[in-house]
Amino acid sequence: MMTMQQSIACPECGTKICFNAAELLRGATFSCDDCGADIALNTASQDHARETMAAFERAKKTI
Repeated sequence: MMTMQQSIACPECGTKICFNAAELLRGATFSCDDCGADIALNTASQDHARETMAAFERAKKTI
């Protein structure tokens, strides 16, 4: 599973929010250091995202 740090622009102020993809898939919430806005996967998306990441990891092994 992907464990490296990722980042996304804050939807409110554009500041970079760093997050761990594996933690995000487990339901963690990450906050913007500047404005306090949170990012997270909604519950309905978590299973789909996990399945997609697992398929990606399997595909990497075939290259």
